[in-house]
Amino acid sequence: VLDLWGLGSEPVRVARANGTFDADFVDQLAQQHDVQFAMIYAQYFEGAIPAHWHKVATLTRTTMISEVGQTVSFYTTVPTPDIKDKLTRFQASLPNRVTLEILD
Repeated sequence: VLDLWGLGSEPVRVARANGTFDADFVDQLAQQHDVQFAMIYAQYFEGAIPAHWHKVATLTRTTMISEVGQTVSFYTTVPTPDIKDKLTRFQASLPNRVTLEILD
């Protein structure tokens, strides 16, 4: 797990404080930590989501998850040919109050 908010990651906290938290920083950090899949509140990361990340799904609850909203976006950071199969299996395990929309 890689914290991109900065509560558990000093480099992220410093980058946010210095105004250097951007898509290039996020991409470099993700590569350093071998992150291949990201779950984020996209609203928190406007302008900081690397262009080559591919949005593959959204997870929405019927009740609020945080003050940002009810939807978390899922991204692959590298080509992942079997991601839809994995997401479909994950989707089947979710409770009724949660919806996973798998994107093309």
